[in-house]
Amino acid sequence: MTEQHGLIPVTEMHRLTSTARECITRLIVQMTGSDNITFDFYREWSGGWRVAVDVTGPISGHMDFVLFHTPQGGLLAMPQQLPTVWRTHYGVEASDGSRWTIDDQGNFIPFA
Repeated sequence: MTEQHGLIPVTEMHRLTSTARECITRLIVQMTGSDNITFDFYREWSGGWRVAVDVTGPISGHMDFVLFHTPQGGLLAMPQQLPTVWRTHYGVEASDGSRWTIDDQGNFIPFA
C-alpha cells in the first residue's frame, strides 16, 4: 500500500472499541446475514490496532480488520483481505458514512 488518501492508522483505542464493533458488525451482517460475531482486539508491532473476527452462522469464517481514522474524523475498519465483490461493488463504510475501497495497486481510496 503506497497511498492512504488521508487515512491514519489507529494507535490509541481509548473510547473507540464500541465504534469499531459497530462498524464491523454492520459490515458482516450486511454481507453475510450473520450476527454471531466474536472480536479480539490486538496491537500490531507497528503500534496500529487490528481486530480478529470470527463469524458463525449460515456463513462462517475468520477475518482480520485494520483500524483507521478517516480524514473526516470517522473510524474505518478495513478487512485485511478485502473480498473482490466488496472492493468493486460496495466498498467499506466508515463510522462517518464515507465509503472506502482498495484499488488494483493496493492503495486505499474513497469508494465512488
